[in-house]
Amino acid sequence: MAAGDYKALEGVGNTLTIGSTLFKYVTLGAPGYDTSDKIDNTTLDNTEFETGQPPELKMVTGFSFSVLARPDNLAAIEAQIGVNQELHFGMTGLGGVTFWGYLKSWTPEESEKGTDWKATGEIVVTNMNGSNVETGPVYAAS
Repeated sequence: MAAGDYKALEGVGNTLTIGSTLFKYVTLGAPGYDTSDKIDNTTLDNTEFETGQPPELKMVTGFSFSVLARPDNLAAIEAQIGVNQELHFGMTGLGGVTFWGYLKSWTPEESEKGTDWKATGEIVVTNMNGSNVETGPVYAAS
């Protein structure tokens, strides 16, 4: 592969850490970036067009995931619901990202004979650390 080309194998060796619980995830919609709508700066002096400018702040979007789970982790996960904390996901061969947010939801899937038990969840990114200081995501290459 050429420099800058990446190949991440879905779910192979990738991890998601919530609190002190480490999961190998099967699927993950990683956080993205978004801004709000344009800031309208149209005035009475405008003669033909409304004018605007982009917002200066950006938002890190939340994401959903599906992980291999274990029933003995339920109590640990329940304690993490709604707790703003440092979260981390690692991507095989690509490094990882650490960010502040909370586990919004955790839903165990139906268990079937001969298959791994899975759960789905949703993370909300807050960008606010435990001292209430604005803290964006930190990326680290492997």
